[in-house]
Amino acid sequence: MGRGRNSWNPEEKRSAAERLRRIRSVCEKQKRLLSSSTSATIIIDRIDESYDLNEQFTRKEFEDLNMANFKKCIEITAGVISDAKMKMEDIEDIVLIGGSTRIPKIRELLTKYFGGKALNSTVNADEAVAFGAAVQAALECGKRDEASKNVWVSDVTPFSLGTDVSDGTLSGEEAIAKDNNKLGEFQLSDIPSARSGKEPLAVTMKIDSEGILHVTAVCVSTGGTNAIKIEAHKGRMSKQEIASAKTATESISW
Repeated sequence: MGRGRNSWNPEEKRSAAERLRRIRSVCEKQKRLLSSSTSATIIIDRIDESYDLNEQFTRKEFEDLNMANFKKCIEITAGVISDAKMKMEDIEDIVLIGGSTRIPKIRELLTKYFGGKALNSTVNADEAVAFGAAVQAALECGKRDEASKNVWVSDVTPFSLGTDVSDGTLSGEEAIAKDNNKLGEFQLSDIPSARSGKEPLAVTMKIDSEGILHVTAVCVSTGGTNAIKIEAHKGRMSKQEIASAKTATESISW
């Protein structure tokens, strides 16, 4: 169905893009149907000249194709709990927000991960998102009322931070350092002679209330240290880069 995508002929390329757009649109609708049904049929008339697309797709096939992404959701959940320095027993309620949380397999895996704890279905997720956005807008404008008087909003980093390791890998969002957005660099001198990567270094990252990133590196054996301060506007991703990153990380979003 993607025939002609890389063609030099503009008409063939346009036709291929149109076919794929129609397929994605129908698949998106049928994917939603799989949350309440065990199968769905993808029907597109004259998808390729005289060919009519008519394919049945089951929830099981959908789950098998996306299982790696589903498991990644659980890994991210575990990471968030760990970063918050919480234990499983500290969590009183589990509220799911977002279109993909309607996928039965995600709900099943989350329930299993939390030891069979029931997911809270009494909160209207869409209303919760809208309420939170309204509260944040009010706070940004300096307005306070009964609903927001005890609420404070703090910025968070949308992507993880990491450092370029000696072999070109990164302890962050992407495994390869060059595939990430570079925010800044500095040198730490007077490190004792040792095999590459063998001298222990302690790196600390902290974001203050003004959104400024403070990075400090310490050579454990000598106590030598260096630091850098990265302003909020430095190294910022462009709107196009952010959109591309969101597209990649939300490939299974509703």
